[in-house]
Amino acid sequence: MIPQPRVGDARGRLCWLDEQLGDGFALLGDGVDPRSLLTPAEQAGWDALDARYLTVISL
Repeated sequence: MIPQPRVGDARGRLCWLDEQLGDGFALLGDGVDPRSLLTPAEQAGWDALDARYLTVISL
């Protein structure tokens, strides 16, 4: 869990992170693919929840 930050979309519009992510689970990696930090069993658990994996890059 993280605080709800404001983020920019592809058009440069600021919005809340939840508006970009939508419903469901998402694992965020700070400059890294979050899958690379999970064991196969952990990833299988997240995959069973239809989680999305996103790399966040600060500009």
